[in-house]
Amino acid sequence: RSQLNLRVFLDLPAEEMIKRRLARKIKDKPWDDEQYLNTFLIKGHNDFVVPTKAFANFVIDSLKPVGHVADEINNIINTYNSQNS
Repeated sequence: RSQLNLRVFLDLPAEEMIKRRLARKIKDKPWDDEQYLNTFLIKGHNDFVVPTKAFANFVIDSLKPVGHVADEINNIINTYNSQNS
């Protein structure tokens, strides 16, 4: 973390994460298995991803349309670059 100048966290509720994961499921992958979702996906997200939110300079609501999220990230990066060049 000390080597990162800009930290952006894409905030996404667990329910939406599951919904998106199931929408892109691949044949013969355990992504639609309830045990996998609860044991690995949600637990891993809560244990390893959610705690990093506290270190972010910016938190983006990932429920917004993808184009809006991309524009928001782009604006953050461009603003950062213009202030630090």
